Amino acid sequence: MKKWLLIALLLQGCSVPQLQVASTGLLLADWQQTKQIASNPDFFEYNPILGRHPSQSRVNGYFGAVVVSNLIVGEVVKEKYAKWYYWTIIAVETAMVSRNISIGVKF
Repeated sequence: MKKWLLIALLLQGCSVPQLQVASTGLLLADWQQTKQIASNPDFFEYNPILGRHPSQSRVNGYFGAVVVSNLIVGEVVKEKYAKWYYWTIIAVETAMVSRNISIGVKF
């Protein structure tokens, strides 16, 4: 809970481009971790779109599309909604990256 409060305080008042950078950075960290998960049979992926043991090409295709989509949102969605979108991505990706770190996956 403390982690979420710290993130909220740090990102409060950020502009759409700043939130875009933060969310993209977390997506890139998750991408790197997911590639490690895909190449290690001792780990499994929680993302139902990718499946429990995705191939490297599936991971790369998925995250490539997600990162590009993430960047487009800031350009085409009204600022108010773009901020909510980026806050959601930041919250979800912080949880995923933290979970991966807790099971021993580095980035």
